[in-house]
Amino acid sequence: MASFSTFLTTVYRRLEEINHFEVYANNTTHSLHNDYVHKFVALILWRISRKKKFALPFEKIDDHIGSTLVLQRIWYHSISISIVYFILIKLIQRFMQNRPPFQLKTPLLVWNASLSIFSFFGFIRFFEELVYSYTQLGLYHSLCYTIHTNGAAAFWSLLFAISKIVELGDTLFIVLRKKPLIFLHYYHHVAVLILTAHSGAEHAASGRFFVCMNFFVHFIMYAYYACTAYGVRPSRSIAMSLTTLQIIQMIGGVTVTSLVYNIKTRTDLPYVLLFDPLSANRFCHIVIAEAVEL
Repeated sequence: MASFSTFLTTVYRRLEEINHFEVYANNTTHSLHNDYVHKFVALILWRISRKKKFALPFEKIDDHIGSTLVLQRIWYHSISISIVYFILIKLIQRFMQNRPPFQLKTPLLVWNASLSIFSFFGFIRFFEELVYSYTQLGLYHSLCYTIHTNGAAAFWSLLFAISKIVELGDTLFIVLRKKPLIFLHYYHHVAVLILTAHSGAEHAASGRFFVCMNFFVHFIMYAYYACTAYGVRPSRSIAMSLTTLQIIQMIGGVTVTSLVYNIKTRTDLPYVLLFDPLSANRFCHIVIAEAVEL
């Protein structure tokens, strides 16, 4: 137990050492933000009107500077949440070991349907900004200039980050229903939560691609799960299409990351990106080394 405590202490200390956010700290103007706020989205998503702005009253962050500073101070607690999440799941699994599984048909239906609807609206509101950024400003701006901090996309980015905590509840349904729980499931939830928290704190520009892809895939995925929870079993081809969509999302993520890495290491162009590659690499090696010593 003492060794594990030492390991956690080392991880947090190393995180604080590299958590300077120098790129964002030097970004005191809007020069690294796209100017697009939000405009009316036609029924055909790729046809964007330039005549009428449209944003609901709540689709804004009143104090975006204060919100960012808070995120920069507390983002690494996503690691704390992940550790607590893992421990709780193991405890619940042990608790359920000699007990019959819960059915939870209605709660599971409501859960999945709610997340699907949320993801649908998130995609609709975020896709508009991505289309504008790519078609009007180009790939470089889309990868390196973050979203407008007063726009609706910023609001939905914040909701997206919060939703990664909410989605940890997926695992709760699995263990309470005593369904098979594979390592990839909770590793994915934890990794995405930590990445999203750090990206939000640093206003990672390339995050717009990940957010948009994830909103879309989760809209389809949770709709599929809602159908199965209701008792409707979609065809095998639909299930395979969903798996293919998830694989495409992963390939898209790797592609975006590769483009970002290339810009950061081979050009002198300004950017708002994620971890400095060397710092991230050093951090990973330290964590692995400490874990091996346990």
